[in-house]
Amino acid sequence: MDRRGAMRCPSCNEVATLLATRPFCSERCRSVDLSKWLGGTYRMAGDPVDPAAQLARETFPELAATGDRAEESTCD
Repeated sequence: MDRRGAMRCPSCNEVATLLATRPFCSERCRSVDLSKWLGGTYRMAGDPVDPAAQLARETFPELAATGDRAEESTCD
């Protein structure tokens, strides 16, 4: 925030006066920021995720509860 309480745009550092686009100063700066997130420029820190393992956890949540271990079949 500026010394008078004005919020600065995180993209271009201009004063953000429009309530509809806050914390950005304009729709353009908001779109630029979104493009950076979608393009992978901005990233959240964390452990790498195997896409196949993630899909299996989402598809078969009952296996995720057992620690991704295959259980013995009870069928004859």
